[in-house]
Amino acid sequence: MTASQIQTPVPEDDIASTLSHDDGDGEGEDEGEGGGFSSEEPTSASAPANGSAQPPRKRKRVKYDKTSCELCKARKVKCDRAEPACSWCARHNRTCVYLERQKPGSRVGFSLELEAKVNKIDALLQALGRRVEDHIASDHGGTPSAPFGAPASSSAGGDRTSVQSLLNLSASDAALGQQRVPYSLSSSRDLPPHDIVYALVDLYFKHCNTWCPILDRKTTFGTFFGSTSLGEADRVLLHSIVATTLRFSQDPRLSPALKAHYHAISKQTVQVYALDRVSVEALRPLVILCLDELGTSNGPRAWNLLAIAAQNVRQLDLCQESSVFLSAGDIPQAGSLRRVVSAPPDSWIEDEGRRRLCWMVYLLDRYATISTTAFDFLLDDAKMKRCLPCSYDLFSRNVPVETRSWSWSEELGAATYELDHPAHLGSFSYHCEILRIASRVHAFLRDPVDLTSSAAMSRWRNTYRSLDRALDVWLQSLPSEYSKISALCHSDPASRVANWFILHSAFVAAVVRLHSTAAYPIVRSDVFVPSHYAMQRCLSAVKSLGDIAQDVLDANAIDLLGPPFAFSLWVAGRLLLVHAATVECPVDPRIDFFIATLQHVGRYWEVANNYADILARVVLRGRQGDVSFTAMRKSAHDLVSLTASTRKSGAEPTSTQPKSLGELDALDVFEFFHYPKIAEPASVGSQTNDVGLGREPSCNATGGPPDAESDWLGYSLQRT
Repeated sequence: MTASQIQTPVPEDDIASTLSHDDGDGEGEDEGEGGGFSSEEPTSASAPANGSAQPPRKRKRVKYDKTSCELCKARKVKCDRAEPACSWCARHNRTCVYLERQKPGSRVGFSLELEAKVNKIDALLQALGRRVEDHIASDHGGTPSAPFGAPASSSAGGDRTSVQSLLNLSASDAALGQQRVPYSLSSSRDLPPHDIVYALVDLYFKHCNTWCPILDRKTTFGTFFGSTSLGEADRVLLHSIVATTLRFSQDPRLSPALKAHYHAISKQTVQVYALDRVSVEALRPLVILCLDELGTSNGPRAWNLLAIAAQNVRQLDLCQESSVFLSAGDIPQAGSLRRVVSAPPDSWIEDEGRRRLCWMVYLLDRYATISTTAFDFLLDDAKMKRCLPCSYDLFSRNVPVETRSWSWSEELGAATYELDHPAHLGSFSYHCEILRIASRVHAFLRDPVDLTSSAAMSRWRNTYRSLDRALDVWLQSLPSEYSKISALCHSDPASRVANWFILHSAFVAAVVRLHSTAAYPIVRSDVFVPSHYAMQRCLSAVKSLGDIAQDVLDANAIDLLGPPFAFSLWVAGRLLLVHAATVECPVDPRIDFFIATLQHVGRYWEVANNYADILARVVLRGRQGDVSFTAMRKSAHDLVSLTASTRKSGAEPTSTQPKSLGELDALDVFEFFHYPKIAEPASVGSQTNDVGLGREPSCNATGGPPDAESDWLGYSLQRT
């Protein structure tokens, strides 16, 4: 497989080149150039009979109600001035804007040409300034120039004005002789040069929007790089894209210090805007910034941003298909404020955009929560009543369609469909579905089970099997070649799409999450021992993920996969360690491949480096004989039990337990498999073991491979 076989969105043609072509819709626009004159100018034949000289009448200019739209003007084609959008804009799905007639000498077309030239000059000045700064620094033994926009430092020769700071004066403002009130890329000091910004937006659609498809490429490029100035909401959205995609830029003008500078400004811009507003426009950049934070470190900062995003989803009532919206001239400062905070969508594509926004927050919430095991979901599954998003091509083409709406039936132990049109679903739709099943798995595992109760154990097995069935049904529902995860890497090259790889990696994580609790239980009893079937399901899923990762590496396309893929690799690597701890064997050598793959992903998403470092340290300790994997798991179990203890009153003292890095690494690796959770028995029986006395049994996660002939789950041995 080659890199060319990985399908990514084809970059849109440069906007400037698009605007310079005439599509043959009409002749060049002659408005404001003297067109539309009356033919009533007198001739010599129409002179008075008496021969008296009369001054010739001036031709009258015919005035139109409105001018051509801005895009047609820029393209120099005739505009039919249709409302609400002219035929060209409507046909090309562009925003059609009519402005008042400009005074002579201030035509928009001329301003656009001037601004384009100024942008080029500004970029040249920026590059020249950096070279001059570096040259001066080298002559005086100083350091290279500070990041663009940073305060100038003093040289050895005393205070001086930085050449770069002089060049940072807005060239566009100087050329146009005025400060532009609407936001313009050319006048921005808090964003990289215009051409770099354009490249960063293109990188976002290549590396992020495939698996976070909340923006339409054509509309976004038209908004950012069209002929009109950006509004504040669009400017903040641009900042979120810049912050998230600086990691992918290879532009030599963006040094690490400069990237950090622009990232800090963009991040702060988005945070301030999002904290001050509750709106769909503010939620979009916040979600993209969450990607950046979750891809850097799955820690408190990312969780805080995600909590705000989830709360905004609830406040905006995005979790359901609302049909009635309230409006008010003066919004009251009372309880009714919640019901008028969101206006109805003005088009189907806007409605679908909100649907995608809601589901993306749902996905991020699931990944962040499942990875920590200790938290509850921010968005309640029972209240997620949104239809699934449609396929991206239908979204991009603005084609209204119906998709699928389903809920989980506790009685049936399966999903019940209220609406089902699978032909309109895409990878994002199936990604939402698999994480809904993973949500059920997460909730199921967090519910304690009474090992002394045969009825409780029977219910546990039934729920386990229904979730296993749901995973199989989901896999079989995928279209054609995508339904066979083991054959994905050997299917038609057209199927090798990055977002489908992420989709299947999510399936692997869900399989391991469910079956590891039966394959590698943290405690053992007469009724709860490792299941051979569950163990084979886990190992098979990990192997399939390794095949997919190898295929992607061979195609040099690892940069197309984001933090969700890194999380699945992290789950697979830890599964191999818990397997070694349970059956008391050396760790599978494939873990080295997972560590190396995480390091590849870590070149772009720092969180993957964190995962790789932890796995590498644990594997090294085990292979050197410092401590066995079994002992590490026992240590992690003890730490979980220790930190779970609570005080009965505020008067009881607290304590701090210092722990080594090795102990904390073991906790990070093995806590994910700290199941099943044991409940207090309904009544105290006559047994004398830990379970019978109502205490949590001690950790006993070893004992060799399970017996395939006596699998306590009762699955057929032929089932794989």
